[in-house]
Amino acid sequence: IEPLNPIGINGNESIIEIFENRLKELSITKTQALELLVIDSNTLDPVLDKTAKRVDVATALKISSFLNLSIEDFFKIYIKDLSAEKIGELEKVKKANFIVSN
Repeated sequence: IEPLNPIGINGNESIIEIFENRLKELSITKTQALELLVIDSNTLDPVLDKTAKRVDVATALKISSFLNLSIEDFFKIYIKDLSAEKIGELEKVKKANFIVSN
């Protein structure tokens, strides 16, 4: 899926800000967006507000496509605003992988 727009307009937008801007751009409601995405608010809201414990690939692809972002850009934006706890978890995994690999 090829993005139509580059990563965020100003590069500092969060996923929720990009989502809200996309709704305005399309002149649709969140409910209409959920119908287009074929997901429910219980799936979307935790991704937008960064409370999701996990983001499955299908959901990430749907949201990134709706936002006109590549999947890489979607995750770059998503990860940059993660809590210190979640970033710490990711760092632990990276370190453990390095140790196991060497």
